[in-house]
Amino acid sequence: QGHRIWCEPAALVYHERAAGTPRLSFRGRGAYPPARAYFTMRNRLLSMLIHYRLRTLLMLSPVLALHELASLAMALRKGCPAAWLRSWGWQFGHLPEIAERRRRMQRLRRLGDDELLVGGPPPLAPGLLCTSGERRLLTLYSAVVNGYWELTRRWIA
Repeated sequence: QGHRIWCEPAALVYHERAAGTPRLSFRGRGAYPPARAYFTMRNRLLSMLIHYRLRTLLMLSPVLALHELASLAMALRKGCPAAWLRSWGWQFGHLPEIAERRRRMQRLRRLGDDELLVGGPPPLAPGLLCTSGERRLLTLYSAVVNGYWELTRRWIA
């Protein structure tokens, strides 16, 4: 809507070492909570469907598909593939509401996606990637996604 915000991707948030919110908090150790995985995936999809312009979704569809495959692979690896399926099921089950929210938000837009979207590493919870192999895959994934972004950003408005 044209409001200025401050976003610092390198910011770190330190929480008290309490238990956190049951079934949602992840402190970098133990099993990744399936409910957290579900809400993270569901809300990411919902945000894109509501806020990204159709041209952006089409231009980015190859890397968005790659991201979904990576998201499914991570869900399988972390033992919560049902969360991935539920996040997609939720979108299909709420299409009329999503379409209405999309129409409303798209009418209020003042800036193009090219002014809002940036590249960079995906924001993952510390401790989510446990092995050096997972970290290497993330580095490769980031290079592919950011390279694609550099090639296509000029056509996204």
